[in-house]
Order: sequence, then structure tokens, then C-alpha cells
Amino acid sequence: MQINSTKMKTKYIALFAFLFLFSCDENKVFHQFDKNFESNRWLEKDIKTYDFTISEENKYDVVIEFSHVYDYDMATIPLVIKMKTPDGNETTEKLDLPIKDETGKQLAECSGDICDLYYTYKANQSFTKGEYSISIANTSAFGFLPNVIGVGLTVNKSK
Repeated sequence: MQINSTKMKTKYIALFAFLFLFSCDENKVFHQFDKNFESNRWLEKDIKTYDFTISEENKYDVVIEFSHVYDYDMATIPLVIKMKTPDGNETTEKLDLPIKDETGKQLAECSGDICDLYYTYKANQSFTKGEYSISIANTSAFGFLPNVIGVGLTVNKSK
């Protein structure tokens, strides 16, 4: 019985492509993206909270994802970030999330009218085992941020 080598090659290539495209990122520990913003407005009182578990003491990167409509009006987004660690300690930090550089160029990756900004909030940060909680709130002077598509958080093992 003779096997058609072209068909076999095609099947192996398809299998490899499937595995490559759908394999998990083994460095990703947590990812959540919230995109439920009525009229694309992120209200100041709508605090986004992300709870995750670190199962291995290691160094991690914490990345904030901010998706917005192209040509955002503001150069920075005023945020307050609270992090609660397994030992009960809680820290609060203010962050002006940069949306544009000093020349006014978008820092996000844009496709059409949608822009996705990935901002490394904590790089190479030591985390112990346990439960963590990070909350992100905007402190806009207007009571809401306009043209927001979504906000998220990703935690990856540092490379």
C-alpha cells in the first residue's frame, strides 16, 4: 500500500499550524479583559478588580491593557492602582498611563479605529505564593473616561 506523501505532508503541516496557533503561553499566569463599558465610557466609580493566584515564587511582569478609540483626546490617563498581597499588605499608587508620546503619536497598537495599549506596570517583580488582588480605577476630572473599549490585566512570568 502506497501512501500519498503530499497528503501526509499537508496533514502534518496543518497539525503543526494548529498546535502552534492554539498552544498556551506557558509564561502567562493570569489574563482578564473587561469590555463592558456602556457608550464606551469608563465611569470613575467602576473600579476594575483582578484576583489571581501565584502558585510559584518567582519574578513576574504585570501588564495593564487599555483599549480605546483611535486618536484619544488625552495624552495620559489618571489611574489609581491598589494591590493586595497574600500577607494582607495593601499598596496604593497613582499612575498617569501614557497614551501618546511627547510628539502626540499614539503609543498603542492601532488597527483601524481600535487601539490596544499594553503598559508594563511592574517588571521583574518578585511575587510569593498566594492570592493577589489588583484594582484599577480612573480618576478623571469628568467622572468618566470617554472612548474606552476595554481595560485588562495580564500577569506573566518574567523572561
